Amino acid sequence: MRSDRRSLAYTIAELLLAVGVVLLLAALLFPVLVRASQRSKETVCASNLKQIHLAIELYRGVYDGDGRYGSLAEMGMPRSLKPLHPEFIDSQDAFKCSAGHVPPGFGAYLLLFHSEEMDSQTPRWPDYAKRYLEDAIIIADLNHNWEAGHVMSPYKTRRAAGLHLGGNVRVLRKAGDPTLRLWWNEGQ
Repeated sequence: MRSDRRSLAYTIAELLLAVGVVLLLAALLFPVLVRASQRSKETVCASNLKQIHLAIELYRGVYDGDGRYGSLAEMGMPRSLKPLHPEFIDSQDAFKCSAGHVPPGFGAYLLLFHSEEMDSQTPRWPDYAKRYLEDAIIIADLNHNWEAGHVMSPYKTRRAAGLHLGGNVRVLRKAGDPTLRLWWNEGQ
């Protein structure tokens, strides 16, 4: 009788072994699931950048962008993304990164074309646009630097996605400061 009862019950060693196997499997799968989640958020951001590109092209068509490369006025470019909503993009969500854990003050995309103030530290926009044409970077998404943090350093490897004037979204991973226009075009 006793042997029948004992065969139905699990020993502590068997229970600990089962728990250990479950924990080991969870430890192996967790990083994979986190990476998949991060990649899906990056895909949403790439889609947002494509939407913004299409809206900018529609804006340029409406506001007489003549197709030349040069100043924002010659190109028919908006000075910010505000004029694109709601006429060209319905949802405000397209203008914000979907990354879940971004520090306060981050989350929005960085415009690399909009300001003459940036021209003191990088090539002036008209010169940059004329030199790189469709490869000129217009918007950067710096919100997916999971391992690097948000401290800009010329020695840290950065990961950033950028929208080019031609509509391509490119992800780069290299040292330097992706807030500078030439970071995107070095080696071209």
